[in-house]
Amino acid sequence: MTRILVVEDEYFQADDCAKVGQAAGFRVVGPFGLASTERHVAEADGAILDINLRGEVVFALPDRLRS
Repeated sequence: MTRILVVEDEYFQADDCAKVGQAAGFRVVGPFGLASTERHVAEADGAILDINLRGEVVFALPDRLRS
């Protein structure tokens, strides 16, 4: 089963993303904020990312997901 990492700092948006991922048949890893994400990157096959998490950008995260 494909694992999708959800990285979002707004609770309701994170919950909606997780529900959509589950409904599409993915195993959802998260949702997490940026601080908790690093240890879960290796578990994910893909991600739904909020680019700006309370002022911190996640532009480096897609590169780590690809490797």
